[in-house]
Amino acid sequence: MVTSSSSTPSQKSSTRVRISATTSAARRPASCARPSDRPSSVCVRYCRALAYADDLRHVRSLVAAAAARAGLAEARRIDLVIAASEVAANTLKHTTGGGVVRVWLTDDELLCQLEDSGHITDPLAGYDRRSGEVPGGQGLWLVNQVCDLAEIRTSERGTTVRLHMHRELPRANLLEEARPGGGYARPRPGPA
Repeated sequence: MVTSSSSTPSQKSSTRVRISATTSAARRPASCARPSDRPSSVCVRYCRALAYADDLRHVRSLVAAAAARAGLAEARRIDLVIAASEVAANTLKHTTGGGVVRVWLTDDELLCQLEDSGHITDPLAGYDRRSGEVPGGQGLWLVNQVCDLAEIRTSERGTTVRLHMHRELPRANLLEEARPGGGYARPRPGPA
């Protein structure tokens, strides 16, 4: 675990950031433990965790670095950074404490999980777009629009938002055309 502080000349107080990092399941810290609802057959390739209390720059940097490592296209990286930043901003706006962001990379997807002590009382939060007449209320809806999947779990004990972005993996050298009877055909040499 690394603890760092940063400040700018215009900033009198320093920001404390805790970062946990590992790439091996044997060395995985408790902060990157496998969530109980994830299948045990999933292999974690990369894992980072960060506690935040007042500065979202570190959250954005962590998520952007993980998205780049996952090989997401630039537009999808930006979408994920915006989504994670929105959820983290909600933490700072609606709770008295900070939160924790965890990112991990599997063979198929990048996951970004944000946890805080807040409780979302609206069971449909993020699933319908609020009218433009009332300020705010668009953040979770936006998160659902830009991520492949956004899961929200909330209770009086706190809220966990898990964002999924599928990785764009190279396709096999097989023609993606189904043959009669199933399977895929190999490309044939010569004119089509």
